[in-house]
Amino acid sequence: MYSCRPRAGARFLSGLLFMALSLSGSSLIAQEEASEEKSSELKVTFHGYLTQAYARSDGHNFLGITEDGTADYRTAALQVRADIRKNDAFVVQFSHERLGESGAQEIKDDVELDWIFYEHRFGDSAVKVGRVQIPFGIYNEVRDVGTLLPFYRPSNNFYGEAAYSSETVDGVVLSHSFRLGDWGLDADLHYGDWKFVSRDFFTGKFVSNDVNDSIGAELWLDTPISGLRFGAGGMRYDIDFAGVESKWDVYHVSVAGDFDRFAVHSEYKDVNIGSGFHVLFDYIHLGVNLTDKVTLNAQQDRFFTKLRGTSKVEADKDRAVGVNYAFNPSLILKTEHHWDEGRFWLEDVPQFGPPGLKTRYWLISLSTSF
Repeated sequence: MYSCRPRAGARFLSGLLFMALSLSGSSLIAQEEASEEKSSELKVTFHGYLTQAYARSDGHNFLGITEDGTADYRTAALQVRADIRKNDAFVVQFSHERLGESGAQEIKDDVELDWIFYEHRFGDSAVKVGRVQIPFGIYNEVRDVGTLLPFYRPSNNFYGEAAYSSETVDGVVLSHSFRLGDWGLDADLHYGDWKFVSRDFFTGKFVSNDVNDSIGAELWLDTPISGLRFGAGGMRYDIDFAGVESKWDVYHVSVAGDFDRFAVHSEYKDVNIGSGFHVLFDYIHLGVNLTDKVTLNAQQDRFFTKLRGTSKVEADKDRAVGVNYAFNPSLILKTEHHWDEGRFWLEDVPQFGPPGLKTRYWLISLSTSF
């Protein structure tokens, strides 16, 4: 994780933006002067997103959302991509995230280095080296891009702050695409190190743990039915968790159906943390396009623990409904209501106690991207 004070991070980001704009301007001038036959000129492009939310709960602190309400809830990023040649690119992305009154803010910087990697493509294959997005599940590579998400965030249990996985890896990702007639198969391999954000079972505080020698694979099968895909993947890594070195295994299966009038997404994840103890996550999302601009979304999101020889115990269940209004594809207003049952994500009560604690919370957010 990149570490800097807020003001220093802002100055650094401003300097990067100025430098990239200068490069972009120089590149455009060079391209105008060069002949059309030359294809090796530097091309710099910018992408970014921002989601700003107001959130409020009916009493408990759910991941920074309180009864008093908070507008200090947002995600944002700026990405600079330099295409050096036809098959070579360099990508940098800086991010900013606020989680209201959540203790997770204590281990986050105001500006963080999200990605920084070099990419080379050759035919149907590619290699990325640096700090790279991990191909894992439906949303891992776009988990903060609000214009692509049905709710403010994807499944909190599957992808959230302490979901036993990571958005990026400091290492290498190898990719290849296969064509199998009307079918398609995308395969990825990744290796490296990353930081695992976890929620301490005893103190309830968010902590950062070192993950080493993480190795994983991801497969996505595109079917002849337009919009229907199936995915599966796994990771194995060494982790220093609460001062104890151990090896964890993570497996998941996914199904994504994106059709003209509706969408359905569902995933299941099993994390084996040793000694016969597993944490299990699943969710199912259904979206219906009521009009070209209005979408109705519903989702159930669950988190279980299981010890070998015993029945699984539900740690969290979140049910949500929401309505999205798309002014255009890059500007979307979302309203959502959640009914949560459990203690794991509540930051004002002990994580262990009588089951069945219920919390309701609301979010209204505006997402934009370019």
